[in-house]
Amino acid sequence: MKLRSLKDVEAFKQAIGKCSNSVWLESVHGDKYDLKSAMSQYIGIAALLQDQNEELELFANGTQDQYILMEFLDGLSA
Repeated sequence: MKLRSLKDVEAFKQAIGKCSNSVWLESVHGDKYDLKSAMSQYIGIAALLQDQNEELELFANGTQDQYILMEFLDGLSA
């Protein structure tokens, strides 16, 4: 996932805010960033912005939350 602008970052944060369960980023090295925690969210988004090889994966607990994030990703690619 590539966030290319401040608008993308804000839309990502809004999508996370709509989720009612856990949402996190996880690296191939096992680093996890809880996106529902304000401090961890800032650190995770910073890591995502620096992730040139797209090694961070996005996860969500709950079908509805996964749907919310998929809608965000669909809009991101448009």
